[in-house]
Amino acid sequence: MSKITITEIAKMAGVSIGTVSSVLNNKSNVSKKTRKKIQDLIKKHDYHPSRLAKNLALKSSNLIGAIIMEQHFSMDEPFYTKIYLSAIVETDKQNKHLLLSLVREKDCQNDDIQLPNFVNDKTIAGIITMGDIPIQYLKELANKKIPMAVVDYYSPDLENANFIMANNYMAGYIATKHLADLGHKKIACIADMCDHPSIEERIRGYEKILQENNIQLPEALLCRSQTYHPHNYGYEVGVKIAKKEIDVTAVFATNDSMAIGCIEALTENGIKVPEDVAIVGCDDIAAASQITPKLTTIRIPIKEMGVKAVNKLIASIDEKDHIPQMTTLPVKLIVRGSCGSQEKTQEKLHLI
Repeated sequence: MSKITITEIAKMAGVSIGTVSSVLNNKSNVSKKTRKKIQDLIKKHDYHPSRLAKNLALKSSNLIGAIIMEQHFSMDEPFYTKIYLSAIVETDKQNKHLLLSLVREKDCQNDDIQLPNFVNDKTIAGIITMGDIPIQYLKELANKKIPMAVVDYYSPDLENANFIMANNYMAGYIATKHLADLGHKKIACIADMCDHPSIEERIRGYEKILQENNIQLPEALLCRSQTYHPHNYGYEVGVKIAKKEIDVTAVFATNDSMAIGCIEALTENGIKVPEDVAIVGCDDIAAASQITPKLTTIRIPIKEMGVKAVNKLIASIDEKDHIPQMTTLPVKLIVRGSCGSQEKTQEKLHLI
């Protein structure tokens, strides 16, 4: 009779190899019920793992891959960087390790998709992707049958992935409603990454408020860029507003970097914020409360997105019957000085 393996123990228990390894190594991240089930199977089948087998199991089951597009991993636009950092903290709490791979545009070509080595070598238990990664690349990852958590992106083509999103529709809705409630009728929207589901949802919320207030939307007031240079594009639109090429009294920018670029351009051209033009951003990055005037914005739960991604992914890895889920996190309006509201809030910076 051949010796039973850790893989067979995991299969009989309906858990991952990593969970069996945690029990073998007396780690505390396994429930009492699951721990007893595994221990009973180990005893019943007289399983005695070799040191090498234990080390290999620990290595593979405790490693999680993180994938981010190279242009999104920067200090200028730290949204995804902060999600990644929060995910690192959470994986450490879960006795796991997070490996990062930055993906470049040339890695995503349909005829030559280049997946990270840790995916091809199968040295990871699961993958967290963050942000606007081309769908053909995500599909190729999904074809590897590795548990996935997809942060700030959604596609129905990824049937077995966990999705972690902020409520982007409400972000656009609340931001624009705040401006409409202040009496603005000419409200522009600045958006880039226009094929990104999160940005499309923010635009949809913006358009819904205009519809509810019977505000007509001239085409010129929806300013959309197909590239990803948010600060530069916000600055470019700000110059056009200052030159009266775009006739508005308020702006909703779909991320804070664009809002800050717009404020800088307006200020340099003698346009006062919020007296002449009110501005609301989205994300609540650290710079939002450092610029003058401080930026009114929608706070996206960046830290929570990273934490949820790790927890949902580990559930997919460890629980045989886990059903991948869509998790939508709430957003919040943070009123500061850039919109002209009298109800300003004092906010402390919470850096991840």
